[in-house]
Amino acid sequence: MFTEAEVVAVADAHWGYVKSVLEAHDEDPNIIERCGFHYREAFIHGFKHGVESCGVEMRKPRKRRRNGNAPGDE
Repeated sequence: MFTEAEVVAVADAHWGYVKSVLEAHDEDPNIIERCGFHYREAFIHGFKHGVESCGVEMRKPRKRRRNGNAPGDE
């Protein structure tokens, strides 16, 4: 299972490669920037559908307690 933050990290890593290819081919930096937004958003969206089709739910990150008054804390 993955959290949203983990999926974003994977999308960013994949985009890093695609971006380097576009830069190697001297693509316009403004185009690269716009492509990056859409690439990462589409990656995240598609990843969620892929996970969903496997019957797996995305993991919600744990909420941290603001104080040390949780059961078992001393």
